[in-house]
Order: sequence, then C-alpha cells, then structure tokens
Amino acid sequence: MIRMKSTHLALQALVAALALSGCSFQATGRPMATGEVVVYEAPPAARVEVRPAKPHADALWIVGNWNHQGGTWVWVAGRWERPRAGHVYVTPQWQRRGRGWVLVRGGWEARRDARQARQEARQENREERREVRQDRQEARRENRDQRQEARQENREDRQEARQGNREERQEARQDNREGRQENREERRDEREEERRRRRGGGATMMTEMGGATMMTEMGGDHH
Repeated sequence: MIRMKSTHLALQALVAALALSGCSFQATGRPMATGEVVVYEAPPAARVEVRPAKPHADALWIVGNWNHQGGTWVWVAGRWERPRAGHVYVTPQWQRRGRGWVLVRGGWEARRDARQARQEARQENREERREVRQDRQEARRENRDQRQEARQENREDRQEARQGNREERQEARQDNREGRQENREERRDEREEERRRRRGGGATMMTEMGGATMMTEMGGDHH
C-alpha cells in the first residue's frame, strides 16, 4: 500500500514537471523563442490548497502555481517532493516586465545556480527600478523646463507690457508738457497783445488831449 502511494506521488510529480517544462506560449498561443511565458494580464490569485499527509519525514512541500498554456491559465497543483542533496527548490513566480507578465520558471537548482539566479533577478529588478527612476527624472526635467519656459515667457510678456505702459506714460507726459508750453505761449502772446493795446490807447488819448489844447490857444488869439 505504501509502495502504491509512493508510485502515485511520483507520477504526480512527473506530470507537474512535464507541465512546467513544456512548450511556452504567449497570450496569442504562439511559442516564445526565449522559452518564457509572457502574458498581458495579471495572473489570478493563488489557490489555497490542502496539503496531504507527508509521504516521508523529510518530504518538502512544493507550493502550487499558475501556468499559462494555450491562451488560458492552468493551475499546477502543489505536491510533496524528496529534497535533493546540494539543491534548493526555486518556486516559479510571475514578474511584471513593462506592460506584460513573465513567468520566471523554478525547479530544483544547485545552490550556487540558485544564488546566481537570485542575484540576476535582483540585478534585473534594480535595473528596472533604475530605468523607472530615470524616466521619472526625465519627466520631472521636462516639466521643469516647461515651467521655466512658461515663466520666462510670462516675464517677457510682463516686461513688454511694462515697457509699453512706460512709453505710453512718457508720451502722455510729453504731450502734457507740450500742451502746457503751448498754453504758456498763448498766455504770453495775450499779455503782450494786451500791453500793446494799452500803449496804443494811451498815445491816442495824449494826441486828442494835445489837439484840444491847441484849439483853445488858437481861439484865445483870435479874440
């Protein structure tokens, strides 16, 4: 009975391994040249599984995960496996890359290979974060440049408006000065004309008075 149960578990592990190592498909169903599964929708939430009894004391539980095959999501059930000496099990996981999701395949890997894979994954994550930061910095620089250009244009517009107002005020003051000067000249001309009239009127009176005196004298001599 124990032998049959072990054989059944071994067959389950073999089926799961074949499912993980099979041909990879995009969301369109075409095989990827890189062997990666790339989809453009987030994977479903992981299923909650009930673990069966351990087949042996040192068995290791391999959690289930979602795979994507033939344009649909396929759940790979969890299972018990016997640990392998010098190896660690890397759980498959979906990682966001650009606009899509990429399945990073797992499995039993040598400890050194597993560390290398984790280092490469961390390096990729760092590079992606660095690219995101660079994109944000470029966007901030563009926004800053646009704001500076807008402020410069506003300053130039205000300066032009102030210059135009200044010139208009200068022209208005010049017009006022010229108008006051013309008024002064007119008043001066009027005063000069008034003085000439007054001088002319005084001479006429003196002439008339002198003529009257002469007539009086002439009349006296006649008598």
